[in-house]
Amino acid sequence: MTRKEAKERGLTRYFNRKPCPVVHIAERKTVNGGCVECRPIHNAGKARELAKARDEILRGAVIAALIEAGWMEIDENGELRPCATTNRKNQG
Repeated sequence: MTRKEAKERGLTRYFNRKPCPVVHIAERKTVNGGCVECRPIHNAGKARELAKARDEILRGAVIAALIEAGWMEIDENGELRPCATTNRKNQG
């Protein structure tokens, strides 16, 4: 069955016996022609990207809080390092 035929019949999925670019031989979605086997793989990739972005945001928030609390500072080279004044307080 073709995608066009599936649309005409009002079906949400169709099977055309042709492999997708990843070589799945599976049903396809009528709305976009996408392979139903590829969708979870695609979603997993997006989940990793979103988790990475979330981790970067959280890392930035933690660093900002450490700097504001006086535990860390950014040196003249733009590197993050323990704050010198905090270290002196802890040594005494």
